[in-house]
Amino acid sequence: MFKIGIIGCGKISQVRHIPEYAAHPQAELAGYYDLNTERAQELAGRYGGRVYPSYEELLALPGIGSYTAGAIASIAFGIPVPAVDGNVLRVISREKPDGEAAAVEPVLEDLYLYYFNET
Repeated sequence: MFKIGIIGCGKISQVRHIPEYAAHPQAELAGYYDLNTERAQELAGRYGGRVYPSYEELLALPGIGSYTAGAIASIAFGIPVPAVDGNVLRVISREKPDGEAAAVEPVLEDLYLYYFNET
């Protein structure tokens, strides 16, 4: 069984993608993400699954990390959270001037705290 998350619940998703996934025996519509939360909730009510309206709820899902949760939250919901990818992590983890490796986690924590506190 494949769990499907729909990002963007516009007309194409409504008339094509969602009904096709719903009819497929190996697919389960698990989540919906859309700027129009009411539209996403209506589709979740009709086809099953639920709407995940916050970064924290997305991050709590198995298999969803901070990058994916940040991308979904910022693109689908307009929530100003960072989507920190491998390139950013590589730059953060470069050696400090004293030859020590930079610790990535404290920098990421500060970055996320900054975004959450600025909104």
